[in-house]
Amino acid sequence: MGRDRSRTSLVARMARLPWSRKPAPASQSAPVGGAGIPNAFGAMVPGPGVEGDTEGFLELWRRRAEQQSIDSGYYGGGVGAMGWAPYVSEWSARQVPALTAGMRLISGICMQLPLRQKRGDVVLEPPATIISDPTPGPNRCLADFVDEYVSDVLLYGNYCALLGPLDSTGWPTCLIPLDVTSVSVARDPESWLPVYALEGVDETLPADRIFHVAIDKRSGELRGRGVLPTLTGAIGAALAADAYAGRYFTESAVPSGVISDTRPNLTQAQADELKAKWIAAVSGTRAPVVIPSSTTFVPLATDADKAQLVQARQWDAQTVAMILGVPAFLLSIETQRHTYTNAETEFGRFVSTTILRLLRPLEQQLTAQCLPRGNSAEFWTGALLRADTATRAQAASVLYGAEIITLEEARTLAGFPAAGGPEESTPKPATGAPLTNPAAAGAADELDAPPLHLVGR
Repeated sequence: MGRDRSRTSLVARMARLPWSRKPAPASQSAPVGGAGIPNAFGAMVPGPGVEGDTEGFLELWRRRAEQQSIDSGYYGGGVGAMGWAPYVSEWSARQVPALTAGMRLISGICMQLPLRQKRGDVVLEPPATIISDPTPGPNRCLADFVDEYVSDVLLYGNYCALLGPLDSTGWPTCLIPLDVTSVSVARDPESWLPVYALEGVDETLPADRIFHVAIDKRSGELRGRGVLPTLTGAIGAALAADAYAGRYFTESAVPSGVISDTRPNLTQAQADELKAKWIAAVSGTRAPVVIPSSTTFVPLATDADKAQLVQARQWDAQTVAMILGVPAFLLSIETQRHTYTNAETEFGRFVSTTILRLLRPLEQQLTAQCLPRGNSAEFWTGALLRADTATRAQAASVLYGAEIITLEEARTLAGFPAAGGPEESTPKPATGAPLTNPAAAGAADELDAPPLHLVGR
């Protein structure tokens, strides 16, 4: 305990806030932007009495203003010299169907990938606790950790957690997830090392206490970028189109029709009475209506597709899919027709680009901060991209027939339990039709034996 206290005091001396706050005069006690709703400029200037390197302070101040905007129901933004940049909160962004569906799709795929611990090419069983369940807790599992990580990284470009208690070997046993919007990072002006500030906590934390994954950043930057900080214009446009389409039937300015009356001395009171009688006669029914000979009704036809911006909204959905890196056909967005072959190829490309783009930084950070040297963390994509049963059985038969792998390994590759199979562990001639795989035939020729099949129980 004494060692921990001395370490904490040393950290407190080395890592201090890169900004300082002085008591503000009474005239400046109100928050920037007013005591009520913060304006757009209130998040762009330092708070009262703040001096020094204010970059980290501005980040927390901006997030505070955004949260106040959400709580007050005010969504700022507008058109300025820098173009249209509407304010889009996380909760309003999740109202875009393509964004929410795309995030769920990415998260669902990542959840299906087992997280393994390896030493070289050997998979360790059982893995370290921080690999089997990185953020333990009541009713929590690995899927919760993956889902939260994907959500934070996609929306904000960052994932932050505290490193938990150390085990007997000196490595952390777990991670304690943090609200990414309440964490700020800046460089200490003396050591130039990253220091982290948590909202509501006075003491800063050094980098070796924080598990931080950041993507899409420039060299030298400490914070990553996600959808919300950088692409609010595209998300705001999709929100605006959806809101307009939703108000089409309830608040549309196009009337259902025009009632005409040929009486020359029609008064306003008579016109209002005629309108009221017409609405009462047709509301909620499709029964025939009898009208006087002097009255005519001309319906006004509207193009619902154009009025609801169908093409524009489809374009917005494709844009959001492009932002997330999700193939449009996976979100049921109308695109060019896909055959089974090119759809399978595109899905494989999606996994090897978009999915691994998110998971590789997490693997490397877990390896660097949470595992002993020589060990590595890996999401096994083979669980998702493995071939069909016939292809796996053919590959297993060829490798086993060439005596490259054992029978147990061949059965595992083919999708069967390792234990079992024929009593003898040597390759046996196949009784069925020969394999058409050229590699299998070549392997069989080298062994002077007919083509082989994997023999199960």
